[in-house]
Amino acid sequence: MSHNRQARRASAVQSLTLAAGLAALMLSFQAGVSIAQYQPVKFQELPAELRSYVKEIRGRCKDLAEDPVADDSMQGIVEVDIDKDGQQDLIVDAEYLCSRRMAGANCTNRGCDFQIWREVGERRWQKIFDEHLYDRYISFGNSYGPLKFLVAKIYGGRPECKPDPSENYTSGMSCDVLVRYHDGKWTWEKLE
Repeated sequence: MSHNRQARRASAVQSLTLAAGLAALMLSFQAGVSIAQYQPVKFQELPAELRSYVKEIRGRCKDLAEDPVADDSMQGIVEVDIDKDGQQDLIVDAEYLCSRRMAGANCTNRGCDFQIWREVGERRWQKIFDEHLYDRYISFGNSYGPLKFLVAKIYGGRPECKPDPSENYTSGMSCDVLVRYHDGKWTWEKLE
């Protein structure tokens, strides 16, 4: 595999703007599934709750901006295999559901919602992660799985930040955390 292709994969995962077709192709290589067996997820196959969430956010973006909201219905939704079980899990990053980041639409002035949906059966998903992150960086073992870790900047008053009880935390105060997923559980560790 060429160095350029590997670089493009890594860049796409980090920015979460990769087209669904390319994500499907890469996931099929990682999971050892033949292309004939792998079927990219279509928007209409997503859980009703997720489709409704995406439509609501895109509607707010459309109300605030004159530029197009999304050319691709799967924009901002990336297929991954978070725990290397061969399932088509989903990462949904509200920042990329629209054409750009817009406070009051797809994000706030501090951050954006970030979700992970785990496939629990054929074309059935369960939301396992739903957080408002000020910023984030995702690291995968191989381009599309498994999830090695997530480094996130979160509100400093959250318990994961081990806030000082005598401190008054404003929304602009944050801390960095290392988040991992293992054996169906999330662990959070404050980075000092």
